[in-house]
Amino acid sequence: MAGKPYELVKKALGIQPFHQKALWLAGTATYQAEDYKTTLEYWQRLLQQFPEGSENYVQMQRNIGEIKQMLGMSTEVEAAALHKAATTASLHGTVRLTDALKDKVSPEDTVFVFARAAKGPRMPLAIVRKQVKDLPLTFTLDDSMAMTPAMKLSSFPEVMVGARISKSGNAIPESGDLQTLQGPLPVASTGALELVIDTVVP
Repeated sequence: MAGKPYELVKKALGIQPFHQKALWLAGTATYQAEDYKTTLEYWQRLLQQFPEGSENYVQMQRNIGEIKQMLGMSTEVEAAALHKAATTASLHGTVRLTDALKDKVSPEDTVFVFARAAKGPRMPLAIVRKQVKDLPLTFTLDDSMAMTPAMKLSSFPEVMVGARISKSGNAIPESGDLQTLQGPLPVASTGALELVIDTVVP
């Protein structure tokens, strides 16, 4: 997995941040390279894809526990320090769907809640994946959700925060998706956000 295969997997995750196979492969590649901190980030993101209590969910919890031990995260002091470092910037709020568009979605449709730089790359700095049946939902976006160390919420003074409903589950907006977008917003001083999905992507 070292070299070009891993680079291709990272490109795939840039398009589909929650692609299960790509997350598995990326986690495997970084594990083989003994980059356990990055492995933990990939596997924590992958854990979100599995139903709680399922075989895959339980196995991934075991894998994450093993990595945490290897990183020396077994003590409360170290865990607290790492948690603090991982949450130096965060955004929170609620997401709901306007009543006028409720007949255009189904309960299983994918909901993405994300933040991206107001100026710069369009790659999400943090992203949460849920389903329409979870709406209205409360969300938190923070540095622990960064896809790469250089692309974190705390790396940018202002961000765009949005929510989008996708029937395909694709992280790239498509015609017919439903969305909302707010910003630019200051990362340091933004309070609770209310995102109302009320627009159809042309």
